[in-house]
Amino acid sequence: MARPTVIRNEAILEAARAVFLERGILATSAEVAQRAGVSEGSLFKRFKTKADLFRAAMGLDVQDTPPAVAQLPSRVGVGSVEENLRAALLDSIAYVERIFPIAMMSWSNPKVNECMPFGNDEEPPPLKMQRFVADYLTAEAALGRVRPINAKVLARAFTGAVSGYVFTELVVARRGLEAIDRESYVREYVSTMWAGMIPQTAEARPRSSRSRAGAASRSAVGASAAST
Repeated sequence: MARPTVIRNEAILEAARAVFLERGILATSAEVAQRAGVSEGSLFKRFKTKADLFRAAMGLDVQDTPPAVAQLPSRVGVGSVEENLRAALLDSIAYVERIFPIAMMSWSNPKVNECMPFGNDEEPPPLKMQRFVADYLTAEAALGRVRPINAKVLARAFTGAVSGYVFTELVVARRGLEAIDRESYVREYVSTMWAGMIPQTAEARPRSSRSRAGAASRSAVGASAAST
């Protein structure tokens, strides 16, 4: 008697991904099993629920945090704040580009909430990313490398820049319009953001303040010379 063919998990996930992309999140496990050439029971021996199968098939590890964002605690006081934020923003955009289409697919079918990318997480990835950025900016401000700021507001603006870029580029791509290069977007955004966070040191005081101070000093010297 011939031994049954062993189907690798990769083959099942490939079939599942094809079915979910064709039918959306409402595709059934039976459809996936048929496409993969296995029984539905065999499918659930490998993946306990349809939600587990969906997440695995779509390559969605919702516990991930963009690498450069996860490294922010170790970057406090190290290197350039501007460079650290650029790296974090680039990684965040790449991460959201991966999960955004899947999230939209899930949210369009609220009846299958268990398959939503982070609907049941205590701290969804976008909020976790926001917390990392806020904590980083707070720590840098404590070191004097960033002027006193509302770190939570800036962290929310940071995550908004991520989702705004990803969503807009999806729309632009569908309409055949000119895209904005990711690196250029990140460079310009962080540069503008950083301009409002530069520490207000003596060397960085506005020119007008230095000019007024210099004028006052020259006037005092002139008055002293006139009285002698």
